[in-house]
Amino acid sequence: MDYLDEQVLELKRQQKKEKYQGLETGFYIRDELLEFERELLEPMDLSIMLPTTFVTMPQSMVRVKYQSENRPQIIKTSLDTSVNFTFSQVPQQVQPEQLRSLASQLKAVIQRMNPASTFYDMKEEQTTSQIPICWFDYKGFAIDEQVYYMMFVLPWKDKQLIHGTFNCKYSDVNEWKEAARQAILSIEAKEEEQV
Repeated sequence: MDYLDEQVLELKRQQKKEKYQGLETGFYIRDELLEFERELLEPMDLSIMLPTTFVTMPQSMVRVKYQSENRPQIIKTSLDTSVNFTFSQVPQQVQPEQLRSLASQLKAVIQRMNPASTFYDMKEEQTTSQIPICWFDYKGFAIDEQVYYMMFVLPWKDKQLIHGTFNCKYSDVNEWKEAARQAILSIEAKEEEQV
């Protein structure tokens, strides 16, 4: 009887995952429905759909978690800090046709610094507002666990570049990968106010 109960529970979990697999409906991740809403990242004049439960990581925690001086400028995190979206604006001009090359350079740097990293996809897509973007994903390592990363680059206004990363525990990659991809592809410029 226990076996049948487990099958029924697993079937219900699968039905929920199939029903909630978009930013509009939310995503069913780790047996919890995560809803998404558009959030403005003020200093960068961009917005992105993020889980409603995510918060800006406090600076005291940022310094501990990202010890390099080149830490991300904005970090949105889950309450337990195990899932993060990071954003940095870089004063570098890049044309859409250069995105793959730039992403390949970032990948090469990561590979040199962490040879044990395992790389997966590299894709060029467009955000929902037609901004070209290139992303790649890989498995890396933190002090005591494996981590899944999705790194992305896109050209931004005034000859700037947006560089960002999504990360979660590698054990949760199947839960998060599509939600992270859709969130990243939801990036759009802040709407200019009407005069």
